[in-house]
Parts: sequence; C-alpha cells; structure tokens
Amino acid sequence: MPERHAPRPTPSALPTLLAIGVFVLAAWPLILSGFVKGRGAFDQLNYHEQVVRTFADQWPRPDYSDYLSATTPGYHTALAAIAHMVSDDRRVLQLAGSAFTIALIVLLGRGLRPRRADGPPRAVAAALLLVLVCSMPVFYSGVWLLPDNAGWLGVLAVWLLALRHRFDAWTILGGGAALAVLLFVRQIHLWPLAMLLTSAWLGTRTEDDGPFDMGQDLHAILARPGASLGRSALMIAASLPALAVLAWFWTLWHGLTPPVFRDRHVGGNFSAPVFVLAVFGMYSLFFIPYLVEGLRQLWTRHTWLLALALLVGLTAAFAAPSNYSTDAGRYSGLWNLARRLPTPGERSVLVVPLAVVGAGLLAAWFVSMSRRDRWIMLAAFVGFTAAQCASFKLWQRYTEPFVLLWLVLGAARVASPRTAAGVGWRVLAPAVLALGLAAMTGASLWMAAPVAPRALVAPWEREVPILPGMLGSEPRPGHRDDEPRPNGRSD
Repeated sequence: MPERHAPRPTPSALPTLLAIGVFVLAAWPLILSGFVKGRGAFDQLNYHEQVVRTFADQWPRPDYSDYLSATTPGYHTALAAIAHMVSDDRRVLQLAGSAFTIALIVLLGRGLRPRRADGPPRAVAAALLLVLVCSMPVFYSGVWLLPDNAGWLGVLAVWLLALRHRFDAWTILGGGAALAVLLFVRQIHLWPLAMLLTSAWLGTRTEDDGPFDMGQDLHAILARPGASLGRSALMIAASLPALAVLAWFWTLWHGLTPPVFRDRHVGGNFSAPVFVLAVFGMYSLFFIPYLVEGLRQLWTRHTWLLALALLVGLTAAFAAPSNYSTDAGRYSGLWNLARRLPTPGERSVLVVPLAVVGAGLLAAWFVSMSRRDRWIMLAAFVGFTAAQCASFKLWQRYTEPFVLLWLVLGAARVASPRTAAGVGWRVLAPAVLALGLAAMTGASLWMAAPVAPRALVAPWEREVPILPGMLGSEPRPGHRDDEPRPNGRSD
C-alpha cells in the first residue's frame, strides 16, 4: 500500500472569531448608544465626520484640494460612499467604519495561523490577537470615525506579503497594489516599501536555516547581488503607482498635508528612536516567554550583538531629549509617566532605561527568527522609526499599534517555539498585557468627558487656517488647564 503522510494541521479560525467577538461586544454597544465622550469622539465630530459628510455631499467628485484631515482621503472617501448610497446616519457610518478593525483582526489572525505542527496553538493565537484588540488606539479607531485602523490594515497587508517565504508575482504585484491603496489612506505609511525591498533582495527562502550566524547571513544576502538587484528593480517598478499617488497629492497640496494643516504639521522629531525603542521595550517585557532561546543565544554565543544593541540603545537614548514637552510634540501615553519622574539633562529616567531594554530585546527577537523573517522585521522597525522622525507629533497612539503588530507577528515567527517557555507562559504573558490594556482603555472611557461638534467653517473661508477643534483659547472638555490643548489634532 502507498505510504500515507500525516495530514497538515488545519488552521483554526477560533482565535480570530474570539477576538472579533470581544471587539464587537465591546465596541458596538458604544456605537449604538451614541457614546460621544473622549478623544476619539472629539476627533470624529470635529474632523473626520465633517470630511465624510462633505465628501458625501460632493459625491461623486469629492474635492480633495483641502479638507479637515491631515491624512490622504481614502478612508473618508470609502465612508462617504456609504453615506451617499446607504445612509448618512452616524451609527451606520461608525458601524461601517468598524469593518476596517474587523478586517484588521481577520488579516492578523490569518498571519498567525500555523504553517507547521509546531506553530502557535489556538490559545496562544487568541492571546496574541487580544493584545491588539484591547489597545486603546486600536479600539478607539474601531468605535469612532478615525482613519488609523484603515491605515494599519494596509500596513499589515504589505507586511504579510513581504513575509511570504516565496518572492513571486503575488509579492511584486500585490505588494505594489497594497502600497498604493495604503498611501491613498495615510501618506506617512510609505515606510512599508522598505519591507518589500528587503523581501525582494532576499528572494525566495530555499532552505531552513539553523541557529543565527551573522557570517552565514551576510554570505546568503550577498551571494547573488545581480539577482537581488533585478528583483529589487521589479519591486520598485511595481511600487511606481504608489509613489505616483504620493506625488499627485504633493502637487495638489504643495506639500504632504492639505493646505489648511500645512503650518501645523511641520518639522520632525529626532526623539523618535528613543521613544519607539522605549515603547518596544516596555511591551516586549510581556513577550519574554517567546525570547528564552534568543536571550540564551545572545548571552552565550552572540555577546557582541548584545553589546552592539545596547550601545545603539544608549546612543539613541542620549542623542535626543526624552522629557515630557508639549512644545516639542512629546506628550501622551508614556510621556505622561515620564512627566512625573526626574529628567536630568532632559533625559527621562523612565524612557532611557526602557529604550536600552528595547534595543537589547530587539536583538533577542532578531536571533530568534529565521533569516528571511528577521531581516524583514528589522526593516519594518527601522522604516517605521525613520517615518516617525519626520513627524513632529510623537504620540503613543501613533507608535503603539505598530509595536504591538510587530510583537504579535514576531511571536508567531520565532524560529523554534519548542525551545521557548511552555505554552502556558506563552499564553499567560500576552494575556496579562491584554488585560492591562483593556483596563486602561476602559478607564479612559469611564473618565472621559462629553464632547460636542463645533460649527464647521470651510477652510478656504478663513483668513488664518484655524479649524474647529484647533482653537488654542479653549481647552478640550475634560482637560485640565495644564494639559496640552488639542491644537492641530486632525488624524
């Protein structure tokens, strides 16, 4: 009789369904009850809902030349179509907007499904998905009309295409198309192109690599430079439509934001590396069970890499200020904790150590993954950090979703889960993080003050580009006088 092969494990959708159920049960009652409290409701009422309704009134030719959002208009256009063709009821629009978050959960769940017998069990996958669902920035964007999760959905699509073990037409054409759609939603997300180019340079994974060895990595990366350059050229060619989208808006706006926000989104922030590393280090502590083998390798075989990582972390920590400063765009989230602690020389005693820890744990993640995965994940980290350097507003709600996506994808891709801590610990640690994030999200909703929309005045009717919600003379409801005003809040 012919030899019978063991069946491949059937991917389970149960973790994804659980995460969607948790999100829907928590978010939809807020939507259906007309809950309008807190930062998410404020941004919806004074910015994004205004844009959606304006585009719906202008349908089928929405005017993209100037509007009340600092992002490209893809998200608002999609919801304007719903408002024009289905219903412009606020609850209907919010329910339609929550579909982006559900799609984000589905796509992430697909990215976590096991490809082999030692892939993440269902309980592990469920815990990892709940980490993202319970995050305040992710949950807020799922309840209110905020474009963030639509952007992260596009980022994740490009990310998973880049991580495919085969570099083929799907990666080239799918990656280019996904990047073009992504840039139509959020222009700052050009950085995923770095992942696609890294994937192109590395090519298709042809063999299972053993334990991390930098010499072997460099040999594999540089073995066939002609083929790598050819694949990279194809990837750049497929990305030209995405670059054309960015160029078209640059020409239309004479900058990277609609004209009304031009003076409010200027300059960069070179504290981005220390902040991204600090947030990464803080949340990576809850993923230590996935890094047992990587930390062992760093300590016993790759001390040089650990020393280099710590040096990079120290350099980033002391090269730029890390104290709380509304004038410098460093407030909200972790910055608020740093505000309550000493900051000698404008260097936070909280942020600096977390950044150093983050750099060390990034090295542990690096050696824990397969060759192709680790270089693509490193390209994601470097690319996102560089993009944040170009943004003046260094807020945690821009950084946290990226860090959590990185950690969740990384946890599903550690080289050999069997050498890590037991399944129980790999469930418990992210589950504790998810509970903590859920508690913070719930507390923020409980303490939020009601908000109301202000009268809309078209940007071209103002001599000075100050829009509703940007009035520095009026604090946002629920804000103390010593807290930052919502000036320029638009995305």
